Amino acid sequence: MTFLGLNRKEALFYTGTETLEGAKKLSQYCKVSAITDGEKGLYFNAGNNTLHSLSKVEEVYSTIDSGDCLLAGIIAGYVMRKFNQQIADLGAACGAANCIRPELGLMHNADVERLLNEIG
Repeated sequence: MTFLGLNRKEALFYTGTETLEGAKKLSQYCKVSAITDGEKGLYFNAGNNTLHSLSKVEEVYSTIDSGDCLLAGIIAGYVMRKFNQQIADLGAACGAANCIRPELGLMHNADVERLLNEIG
């Protein structure tokens, strides 16, 4: 599987577009792409489908390493053979879980589970 994970700014730059809709062009280069858009959530493109997932948090300590945590959640979802929406939700929850504690690059399972339950 080929996978590409970018934030909104990177996706728009590399595709030469001004909207996330235009950034769907990334799917011609990979099977799955994940575009993060800060507090607006994750756009997960798999084939011709674009899924959205949003894991809201009250207070953000730091977003450092959140992309790595999001990627870890997406990979875990694939390893567990989840459906695409579940994979997107797990990625979003893991990325958000990283933001809510002062330790960088660290997710607590209880936080991920709570955020997953709040998604949906």
